[in-house]
Amino acid sequence: MTELKLFIAEPGIDDELLEDRTQLVRRELLDTDIGDVRLDRSGQVPVGGKGDPVTVGTLIISLAGTGAATAFVTGSLRVLRAFVERRAGRVVIIERAGERVELKGGSAKEDERLVRQLFPELPAEGDDGRHP
Repeated sequence: MTELKLFIAEPGIDDELLEDRTQLVRRELLDTDIGDVRLDRSGQVPVGGKGDPVTVGTLIISLAGTGAATAFVTGSLRVLRAFVERRAGRVVIIERAGERVELKGGSAKEDERLVRQLFPELPAEGDDGRHP
């Protein structure tokens, strides 16, 4: 099982709006059938606060197997790129095993190259995994 963390940032918005945007991205990612996508509940409840602690703007994705990793790189990346491109200044940071890449609205090819670096177990782009 591979676990990823997604950090969503957008300048000039408050925590409530960031939480709404995080939920939107979560729903869109769930539609890609990559695995479990949940809010990061590792945050701390402030003194006097109620409810579950949530780290605002952070999602946890659990990918089951190489097929899910491939689906993330091919399908979910499109969702994240579209989210970033809808508003100037948005950033999505993807973290796996302490390694991070940032999506800031660059080219699709460059973003895919960056994200593939997080998945060395996947065949290189254009390689179908079969060798003579």
